Amino acid sequence: MYVSVQWLRGLAAAMVVYFHATLMVQEHIDPTIQAATLGAAGVDLFFVISGFIMATTTGNSQGRRSADVRQFLFRRFVRVMPMYWGATGAKLAIVLAMPHLALHSTVTVPYVLSSLMLVPMANNDGHVMPLLVVGWTLSYEAFFYITFALSMGTRLGAVRLTTFVFALFALLGTFLPLATWADPLSLLSPLLLEFLFGMWIAAALKTKLTLSTSVAVLCAFFAMACLGATSMLSPESCYQYRTVLWGVPSALFLLSVVVLEQKRGHIKETFFRLLGDASYSTYLVHCFTLPLVGRVFAKLVSVGVLLPNAVMVLTGIAVSLASGVVIHLYLERPLLERLRGLWPTPSTANMRAAP
Repeated sequence: MYVSVQWLRGLAAAMVVYFHATLMVQEHIDPTIQAATLGAAGVDLFFVISGFIMATTTGNSQGRRSADVRQFLFRRFVRVMPMYWGATGAKLAIVLAMPHLALHSTVTVPYVLSSLMLVPMANNDGHVMPLLVVGWTLSYEAFFYITFALSMGTRLGAVRLTTFVFALFALLGTFLPLATWADPLSLLSPLLLEFLFGMWIAAALKTKLTLSTSVAVLCAFFAMACLGATSMLSPESCYQYRTVLWGVPSALFLLSVVVLEQKRGHIKETFFRLLGDASYSTYLVHCFTLPLVGRVFAKLVSVGVLLPNAVMVLTGIAVSLASGVVIHLYLERPLLERLRGLWPTPSTANMRAAP
């Protein structure tokens, strides 16, 4: 596992938290604050990283035995679902106990079951979102894992067949009126291409593709400049063309960072690595910490305590990142170790993927 990739996972999680922290202030305190839409690009970075990690850790997947495929799916399941179910259960408990705190949630049996199984379904606002809102990205992740796993036992191999299938699905999602389709078909989206970007980078690096250090640095700065430039566009344009505006620069940035790590060699384990390891816990727990922080600040404002918006945003980010690290160290990591031990002698250790 590249340490730099773990750093990028931490960065991706922090970007999403930053975006949602600005929405927190906008919703609870200051409606005039502009949401940091660029932070939503953290999701696109997650998807690229996920494709890269899967293609890197599985090696040559052509003709894999069915036992290998089952093991792969088991490890993906225990990595994602138990923590997600726990977070969704907590959100459900809050909605049932304090419905006035749930601004965008509805509770029906079909909707809850769909949310738990990561099957897209519209909420009471008409948006195709699960009960735990960030779970929409996990629906894409699960779709990718299943497609990748089913491709592993074929002669073409997972990377080639997944590329064909996802490219076809992305075309369907681009040119067909999905608004008239059933909710689960919302997964047919150009966003699927971002997983392919990551896989192609992994495949290229396996063929000994390399860049000079100076070119890699230039590519990294170019990618950051492209991402930064999108902040001048409308949020609607960014979302509509996010695969190009955010996905492509994210892929270029990932490639640059990985090449730089290859050139430099070993990177020390740092706090940034810990943030990367805790990125999934952070991604889930910030759905609870930010609303709580927002209500605390709203209460302070109501009694005359005025704070700069930047202070409230940074506080929300800090609380969310710290909570994610604590949850990772004392819940997620022990739970993963215990659950992974249920599968005898796993052959692909240390496989991690983005949320």
